[in-house]
Amino acid sequence: MVLDMDNCSVMTIECEERRYCFQITSPNGRTSLILQAESKKEYEEWICTLNNISRQNYLTDKPEVASDGSAGCDAHHQL
Repeated sequence: MVLDMDNCSVMTIECEERRYCFQITSPNGRTSLILQAESKKEYEEWICTLNNISRQNYLTDKPEVASDGSAGCDAHHQL
C-alpha cells in the first residue's frame, strides 16, 4: 500500500492487547493504517519522523509560512 503523506494525521491509539500502536490517516479520512512498533523508543521515532515528513511537506508547499524553528517531536499529540 502506498499512502501519500501530504496532510495526513499521525496519532497514538490504544490497541487492545498491543502496545506502541499509532495510526496514520489520510486527509479525507477514507484511508488509515494502524502500525505497531516493537519498543517505546521505536514508537516515538516513528511518530517523530512521520510528523517531520508531514511538516516538511507542508512547509515546502507553503514557503510563505514562517518556520517556528522547532525540530523537536512530541509523540503524544496529533499532528
